[in-house]
Amino acid sequence: MSRRPGRTRSAAFRAKVALAAARDDKTLAELAQQYDVQLNQITDWKNQLLTQAVHVFGGEPSAAEPAIVCRSWTSRRSGASTGPSRQPRSASLLQSRYR
Repeated sequence: MSRRPGRTRSAAFRAKVALAAARDDKTLAELAQQYDVQLNQITDWKNQLLTQAVHVFGGEPSAAEPAIVCRSWTSRRSGASTGPSRQPRSASLLQSRYR
């Protein structure tokens, strides 16, 4: 069987999808369904947009400037979520035993 060639998306389309992903109004799954694009592709385009945004204003990225990171990722990783703890059961048992 021959493999189906991938689609080539225009730069305008990729920018539109990446901006929608950066806004964090919808989940990646919703965006993937809306634009008929794979989740990983949306994530790649969003990361490209965020890391190369400094070039839009004619600047050069410096080592002293922190990297741009998605808000939703930082809130999940910093433990700022208001939902229940996602700690494995065995880890919570160990912590309660050794306090």
